[in-house]
Amino acid sequence: MFPARAAGIWRAAGRLRGNPRPALAGAVLALAIVAGPPLSWGLKSASLALELVPGPLPRPLSAAIPLPRRTVVEITSGELRLPADLYDPGGLGNRAGVVLVNGVEPAGRRYWDLVNLAYALSRAGFAVLVPDLASYSSLRLVPDDVAVLVEAFQKLRGSAGVDPARVGFIAFSVGGSLAFVAAADERIAEHVRFVTLLGPYSDLGRMVGTATLQGYEREG
Repeated sequence: MFPARAAGIWRAAGRLRGNPRPALAGAVLALAIVAGPPLSWGLKSASLALELVPGPLPRPLSAAIPLPRRTVVEITSGELRLPADLYDPGGLGNRAGVVLVNGVEPAGRRYWDLVNLAYALSRAGFAVLVPDLASYSSLRLVPDDVAVLVEAFQKLRGSAGVDPARVGFIAFSVGGSLAFVAAADERIAEHVRFVTLLGPYSDLGRMVGTATLQGYEREG
């Protein structure tokens, strides 16, 4: 199995013949990933970044690791029944888990950049759950989405192969604010291992204005 995977890595690296340095670096990173955990964790972080940067760059995770399996599960919260995508990296259990939350976006959980990130995280060894939120379809903030995120966290934490002590949130924009509130919920607060927020809103008035007007006013 190793020679076949290595060959795929070198083919991917060879696509950038005009600039051999990025290609060689990508091949070395990918080979370190294939070699296993003792060599891979720091390099895997760099490889994950390469998966997300646009342009003709080497994609060592994509070259070394098959596309993770994506299955649709249901999140139930009160009367709400919402779909969620579970990205399974495969292999043995004891994986860390990530509940991945976007901002208000009509494409919901299938927004391409979010899908790309979910696949990249799963290739890096994380079990990733991406729930749809009521806010996505209505293009407005729905308070019940906080409860949906609490249920999503509990569902992922109880999934087969997921280490319940290593589950947290990565969230963007308005979704970051919702995830932050969800992470403080007494039902899960003591179990949330990490919360990573990118571009959340701390001011309710601005958050509502941004979600409804598709923009915000800068100070100064």
